[in-house]
Amino acid sequence: MMTIELAQLDFKSQLELFRDRGMEGINVNEERQLKTISSIGYYSLKSYAYPFYDSETKTYNGITFSQIVARYYRDKRFKQNILQAIEDIEVTLNTKISYYMGENYGPFGYQNFYKWCQNSGKNRYLKNVQIDKFFLENEKLKFLSSLQSAVKKSSNKDIKAFNSQSNDVFPPIWLLVNTFTLGQSIHILKLMNNDNRKKIAEDFNCTFKELISWLDCINLIRNICCHNGNLIDLTIRTKPKVPSGAESFIQINDNEATNKIALPIVIIVYLIKEINTKYKFTDLTSSLLSLFNGVNDDAYGFKNKDVIFELFGEEKKTSSQIKLETIKECLSVCNFEDLEEVEKLIEKRHRRLLARKNRK
Repeated sequence: MMTIELAQLDFKSQLELFRDRGMEGINVNEERQLKTISSIGYYSLKSYAYPFYDSETKTYNGITFSQIVARYYRDKRFKQNILQAIEDIEVTLNTKISYYMGENYGPFGYQNFYKWCQNSGKNRYLKNVQIDKFFLENEKLKFLSSLQSAVKKSSNKDIKAFNSQSNDVFPPIWLLVNTFTLGQSIHILKLMNNDNRKKIAEDFNCTFKELISWLDCINLIRNICCHNGNLIDLTIRTKPKVPSGAESFIQINDNEATNKIALPIVIIVYLIKEINTKYKFTDLTSSLLSLFNGVNDDAYGFKNKDVIFELFGEEKKTSSQIKLETIKECLSVCNFEDLEEVEKLIEKRHRRLLARKNRK
């Protein structure tokens, strides 16, 4: 095997590498660009330039450095809003798990895997593994071992109070769920017997097969958000089930749903609306619409940009409102020291223009 010799490039050389590969706008404001690439990183920025890379010419076609930086910050804002929605789904899921487990098996019944788990046959949700007493005992040992450390380190006040007042290592299920990761919660669902699976899926108005495929997808999105990955250019390898009615929002080609970010978004919206019909998607809508700056209306897997308003149940914004948000967003990536003051001036000017228009 051939050994590849690697050399560390300084930040200026990294900028020049972008320039040599056809990226425009390099050295327009070198001091600021050096600060940007030294704080975000060459490869993080490069991931947002890939959609514009021509593999034949090995150059970036018609994209500027500032546009790539803007894509990075738009995705960052988008991920923050997506993560908030996912956390709401996660909280509700854990509430359902703790309620049904506590109601049917008691506060500590979760420790007896033979009561609430699938006890025999192949588990289709765990790669068709054969379920028997040895498998369940191994799952129990792994589960309790990981939770023991989580409970001990937990900063949750109720769990800390339980630890100080009880000789039991593990708290009741309604406290224990506060230590679960989303991945652990999903794994618990996959282990459950059919009665438990059905009850929880009904609360989300779907089949269990749909729910698991959605949650696996959402967990992938959550991990990308938490590890600062590129979410907007995501290509899904294992596509989840398409929620009922979602076909009117996303691209369907040859009976195949899109594998872009639109699919997990419609899933998140579907689940959130089952949890809270009055949920406000304002920030998520705004951050999603900002991604379309400079790209086609069917980018990201939606039928077009306009269906997003219908999906979120938001009113379609006027062009002046969209322009205002775009200006504010552009300012936010320019590192103005008095950004809040600038935003106030913009909004004041905007109100004057609207008032003048209404008087005519």
